[in-house]
Amino acid sequence: MTWWNRLWRSGGGGVAREGAIHCVRLTLPGWIEVVTSDHTMRVWEDCSHSVLSLAAFNFPNFSEEAAMRQWCRGAAEHMDAGLIEANTLAGKGKPGFSLIYKRLQTPAYIFTGQLFILLRRESFVWTVVAGERSTTGVREAVVTAELLNAGKLTDYERQWAQDPYDPAYHGVDRSVLRFISDDRCYDERFADHPLSRVRRVLALLPDHVEHVEFNSNISKSSGSKPAVLGTASSQPASFTSRMPSQSVPDLPYYTLLERNRLGKNRRDFTDLEDSPEIGQLRTKFESELLSPPRRPADDQPLLTSLLSGPSGVFTVTLPDSTPCLLTFSTPLRASEYARIHAGSLQLRYLSSSPQEFVRMLGVLMRSGTLQRFALDVCPHCMTFPLLDIGSMSTSADVVKLWAIHKSGELARESLYFARANEAVACGNFQEARETVLEAIQHVTMESPRLHLLLGKIALWLGEKVLFCEARTFLEFLQAEQPLRELLAAEQSSKIQN
Repeated sequence: MTWWNRLWRSGGGGVAREGAIHCVRLTLPGWIEVVTSDHTMRVWEDCSHSVLSLAAFNFPNFSEEAAMRQWCRGAAEHMDAGLIEANTLAGKGKPGFSLIYKRLQTPAYIFTGQLFILLRRESFVWTVVAGERSTTGVREAVVTAELLNAGKLTDYERQWAQDPYDPAYHGVDRSVLRFISDDRCYDERFADHPLSRVRRVLALLPDHVEHVEFNSNISKSSGSKPAVLGTASSQPASFTSRMPSQSVPDLPYYTLLERNRLGKNRRDFTDLEDSPEIGQLRTKFESELLSPPRRPADDQPLLTSLLSGPSGVFTVTLPDSTPCLLTFSTPLRASEYARIHAGSLQLRYLSSSPQEFVRMLGVLMRSGTLQRFALDVCPHCMTFPLLDIGSMSTSADVVKLWAIHKSGELARESLYFARANEAVACGNFQEARETVLEAIQHVTMESPRLHLLLGKIALWLGEKVLFCEARTFLEFLQAEQPLRELLAAEQSSKIQN
């Protein structure tokens, strides 16, 4: 039985009620909720790519602090990690305790903080995870040098690494035991260090967690028929792009992906999605997107929403039975969602500038009909960031959110494209085809170079239908140069990547 299962089954003073996590609201600034297929857990991410999750569990009941710390040490040991600290939640008016442990994922340390808290007799565990990126070991090196120079580290082997409450403990490798540099007194100097960030989140969480009861009068829907709520102040507007005001009947698609439209049979690309390169590329792309000339203007169209009926906004129903506004970063993304999930509904599109989007959210929030919205729902796996409407108070907030989201998309597209090119170079065209199709279905269908590469792969494999569909996409995207290159490759039968 895993440590997590033992945690759930432990006795205690609180009860884990099914669905209780959806009665919790996080008000901690900077965290964006991501909807996943696991309804037993809620997940948030911040701009540093740290992860925060919430789950229900049976609250342990300890008679004394020593027993709590022993339990926490065992939990860390089960993860091959060393305990850094374990503390009761004092002075917050909410019973609970917290722990932090670290594990080594060479060459970086991963820090995990957990807050076990009781809210209105419901028991929860918050887990925040942050890891070192790029340069590692700076905090340890600086503190070591200072202590050596000051003559305070006279016995390195004995003093540097040890359990905080039991110096004789050796249940895990010495490399993950608490270092002197892990002391909270160094957090202010190394504010961006993952351990410092984990401690800040654990300290702030009790004051930024609310237990809420959802309004039972909100209209509900199920399946592919989302609720249609009240009228927004903005009126439907025509797009300046080629996207028509009604859903596009002839939107291109790949036959191979239609067979797996909802993405149930997917190859595992976890190693690529978890690559540290994504974080590095996201930082680079985000900086570019927020700088002239690529920074969007506050008064120019940026986001697309779906409308149903005369003027009602199109929503989906979340697992907690509350409605959620759908918003997309491009009209094509909105149309692909409508193609797959709208069914017989006749949808129209509302194009909004950052300023207009803030005003629309303000009207929806004041009306009380909507509290959250989602950006770029993937129609194939239904995974998307979830945000509170109140977090978008200015056009700058909207542009920042857009940049964070699009930088992630660009970073992922770059890695998938590079992986597919590597497969082509090795002559593994089936592998390359799978990689590009995954990127088109779950990352972006608006990258001309992905369709160009897929068209070339189709030539190599002799797949005429796939080639024609790639060509159709390039024509639809009006990508003239990639289209010419693909047609030239067809004529010469010579693939040039």
